[in-house]
Amino acid sequence: MGYLILAFIVLMVVWTCWVEPRWLKIRKISVKLNTSLKRPVTLLHIADSHFPLHLKTLRRFFDKLTAFDPDFVVYTGDMIENDEGVPHCVEALAKLKARVGKYAVLGNHDHYNYSAHDVLAFLFTLMGRFFCPKETNKVEKLKQALAEIGCRVLCNEAVHLDLEGEKIHLIGLDDPVTRKDDPAKAFQNVDGTGIKILLTHSVDVMRKLNNYPVDLALGGHTHGGQVIIPFYGALPLKTHSRLGRKFIVGLNRYQRALTYTTRGIGQGKFFSFRFLCRPEAVLFEIS
Repeated sequence: MGYLILAFIVLMVVWTCWVEPRWLKIRKISVKLNTSLKRPVTLLHIADSHFPLHLKTLRRFFDKLTAFDPDFVVYTGDMIENDEGVPHCVEALAKLKARVGKYAVLGNHDHYNYSAHDVLAFLFTLMGRFFCPKETNKVEKLKQALAEIGCRVLCNEAVHLDLEGEKIHLIGLDDPVTRKDDPAKAFQNVDGTGIKILLTHSVDVMRKLNNYPVDLALGGHTHGGQVIIPFYGALPLKTHSRLGRKFIVGLNRYQRALTYTTRGIGQGKFFSFRFLCRPEAVLFEIS
């Protein structure tokens, strides 16, 4: 009996640390909005890569994503873990195709390089404490490097596009986790027409947007919980959500807006495991 228990423990460790984190799921979701589009708009949503961690796996994931040719590629934060990840992130994103454009917003790890002490302190934010690490990343270096490959980082600003006769507003908030978001600035030129797609590192920010128009909000940050307990859900320490447990992952509705929180394609350096929560990239078809 003892050997069976030991074998089970070994199998679980191998699965959660080496198998599932390397098993990418490409999810396809159709979203119906009130639009006058002549054809569906396609959007590839990725988040939480944490470059340069798990570099070999991430390169393989991005190679798989080159098979798609969406209208937009959007990256909702935690692109890097530290400044060493910038060239690797740029190299991977440059491979992806986008007929209209590539856009990104910043996450807490893009701004800060977390130590083990920082991560322990950060967990207390779930109980109301606000915390930012001391060591910052060179955000302007990341933004400039992405701009050079045609990816625009939206920091509390919006872009307004005309696609197939329909106006599309892409609104990008700076990281709400570390309170760098400024909704008033981001929405200042967004009118009531067209499709309004919000890019944010965490959809928790929807609590602050009751007076702003949003049709679809895309975020990450939670990693989907990373560890899912059957018949229970995500472990509380990994939820990182104040909207409620259902907003930890997947498609939900908050008031009038649809929200989607992705599981992300990577893991942080202190929680590099997954169970029943495969990494994912999401291809949206919006009509």
